[in-house]
Amino acid sequence: MSPTVSALAMAPVLSLVAPGNGASVSGSVTFAASADAPGLVSLQFKVDGNDYGSPITAGSCRTTFDSSSIADGTHTVQAIAQDQFGAMAVSSPATIYVSNSSPAVGGISVYNITSVSATIGWITATAADSQVEYGTSTSYGSLTGRDWTPVITHAQTIIALTPSTTYHFRVYSMGQNGIVSQSGDFIFATTAPNGVVPTPTPTPTPGVTPTPTPPVPTPGVTPTPTPTPGITPKPIVPTPTPTPIFPTPTPTPGGGGGGTRRGTTTLPNVRPAVPQVAVTPEPGVTSTTDRRQQPRVTDSSSASAAVARGGTSSTKAASATTGAPKTAAPPIVYYPTSSTPKTTDVPCSEPDPFKAKGGVGMCVNGKWMALWQPGGGKGK
Repeated sequence: MSPTVSALAMAPVLSLVAPGNGASVSGSVTFAASADAPGLVSLQFKVDGNDYGSPITAGSCRTTFDSSSIADGTHTVQAIAQDQFGAMAVSSPATIYVSNSSPAVGGISVYNITSVSATIGWITATAADSQVEYGTSTSYGSLTGRDWTPVITHAQTIIALTPSTTYHFRVYSMGQNGIVSQSGDFIFATTAPNGVVPTPTPTPTPGVTPTPTPPVPTPGVTPTPTPTPGITPKPIVPTPTPTPIFPTPTPTPGGGGGGTRRGTTTLPNVRPAVPQVAVTPEPGVTSTTDRRQQPRVTDSSSASAAVARGGTSSTKAASATTGAPKTAAPPIVYYPTSSTPKTTDVPCSEPDPFKAKGGVGMCVNGKWMALWQPGGGKGK
């Protein structure tokens, strides 16, 4: 029975009745003290060395403490009394653990997985009991037996599971203050009978569309694009390889009579080819047997141009000569055939030096050379 405060000659011995040493408390907590004899005139409760409330001077030596006024954790409680003579009576302190929030759950893990069982482990911030809810979906449906032992490190083994099956689970822990903590959803998969652990299928979050993982391209393989609904893709036409265009070769002038023309030869090792020169005999001369006859020379450029246009040099030269008789023999084309043709040092950029002497020259390797000259014949 709690003592009544009264004035006595001797102070009694004071004891803290509640809370007990080592108690976990939450919410409203009762503090109470007692003395072995009457004679107290005042009583003061202290928390962590600080006065809680006003001194009690009459009535029972008890009060109500609001534990939410201090932080969660370890605290000390003590009572101090005084008698009428001023003598002090002090109780022994009591240690309490205040917990006004749920025991925070963390460190969840799954281990010792077999085809028919698994162990779930977790920790709490404060001492609490242990229980696991589990099932093949988030509806769960099964519970392990509740372990009422207040601990910080927890472990619960689930048995009688189905091999090669994905399970969902969550854990529960209730603190000594009666507040329960609950974890989120977790998954694990039991092994196959041969010990292979299948990959568990994750639970999609409601309202969240998973982002597709782009495929990894295979080196050297061009991926086929996915067609857009409602859009007809245009066929890809390969770019054609252009066919090289080669110029049509120009036919070599030379007339259409067939056979080798009389008095015509090829100048070896001369690049470019030597232009032909048309020579028309003097008017009134019908014989072509004497090639040393003094000729009348048609301009070599017009003769060459005539040959280039595809006709024969003889016909083109004849058309260019004014007053030539129609009965004259065809003109004769000369080329230098002498093994030692007459050459000069006159560059081809200068006028034909043989023309002034009644002859005809040609340009070979950048120098003028005699093609025909009076009295000397071809190349002499």
